[in-house]
Amino acid sequence: MIMIFRYITLIVAVMAMQISAASAKVVSVEVTGYGATRKLAVVDGLKEAIAQVSGISINAIDSSSLSSFVAELSSNEDQDEKQLFTKETQSDIMTHINGYVSSYQILFTDREDDGTYKVDMTVDIEKYEVPGPENNRRGVAVIGFKAEKASCFGKPLDADKQIEGITDALVNAFTATRKFSVLDRNNDEAYALEKELILSEDAKRSEVAKLGQVKGTDYIVTGTVKSLRIQSSKQTVSISGDTFTTYSASAEINFRLLAFASRQVKFASSVRVSLGNAEVAGKGCSDVLSLLMQKAAAQIVDKCIENIYPPMVVSVNNDKIYLNIGGESVKKGAIYAVYSVGEKIIDPYTGESLGAEESQIATLKITEVKPKYSVGTLEKGNIAEIQKGQICRYISQSASGKAKPKKAKKKKISEDEW
Repeated sequence: MIMIFRYITLIVAVMAMQISAASAKVVSVEVTGYGATRKLAVVDGLKEAIAQVSGISINAIDSSSLSSFVAELSSNEDQDEKQLFTKETQSDIMTHINGYVSSYQILFTDREDDGTYKVDMTVDIEKYEVPGPENNRRGVAVIGFKAEKASCFGKPLDADKQIEGITDALVNAFTATRKFSVLDRNNDEAYALEKELILSEDAKRSEVAKLGQVKGTDYIVTGTVKSLRIQSSKQTVSISGDTFTTYSASAEINFRLLAFASRQVKFASSVRVSLGNAEVAGKGCSDVLSLLMQKAAAQIVDKCIENIYPPMVVSVNNDKIYLNIGGESVKKGAIYAVYSVGEKIIDPYTGESLGAEESQIATLKITEVKPKYSVGTLEKGNIAEIQKGQICRYISQSASGKAKPKKAKKKKISEDEW
């Protein structure tokens, strides 16, 4: 039954990818290639065309690949008909650029006085246009989580289930913030099936341009699930002799936010979450695990955002203060401290920025939550001092609307926040 479910899941994923609207346009360029032989001149022309369209130069290895493929296509060097690359060839030699050579045609061949060949040619390159608006958000991938021994009602809880739970919860939580390009690294089978279909004879030639579009990540979130316990306990009332059962659950997640390019640990912390009797009673292990991981993921994402993208005032209109956070990442009634930002502090030895100075000037309470922004009202401070560009820090969730602001203080923040 599990295998059937996974198979159906893969089929659904592949169908979803096929349904998404996409297009590839053919860009034709005229170039001139030079080389010691006619074939090498053609290779040079192809490299020039690719560089013009994609903005990426072809390295020596890819140049060698191009040379071998051109040799296969041009066994008769006097043949100037349009030469077509197969879909497999396009995939093999251009997997790292945003365009694929579909064909080329030699217009004119000449030989210089020094023996160098000169080839004028037209090159057709299929360039895939990724659907949707251009996305400049920083990429984040949730990978590499581990899990220690855990138990659910006295029985061992599988580590893979814990890892799947925290990974799915973090992917959903990061996506809900609308501040990151959340990259999938856990459905390789589905992508492999779709790639196989694109390269098959059933798909249009232009479909191959979709390959080579995978975005690299900026940040990796990884960590360990520790001390996860879902348990019940029986208690007896001494006076009446009645026995009742109480339920609870708890877990600790250590996590790290890594900058992929440098492998530098940008931020490391841990969160501890728990569920009470009302949240656990009557539920199975899977449901309780899901609730625990959702609660942990919300805290982890909040910490990551505070380090990378602290909430910011984007507008002040009369008594309303607008912040650039919304959706599930912020709750109505939440209390935030508002900080003015001072000058950056530079380490005199390394020249590295140590962050900027922050001074708390007010507190606000979230009164409205929209998908992409939220609205707050002043709880403490002077509305005249609230300005666009000031940053906010979460303090607490207040059901009564009464904030418990922390004592005003100055602090340093990470350079990554600016």
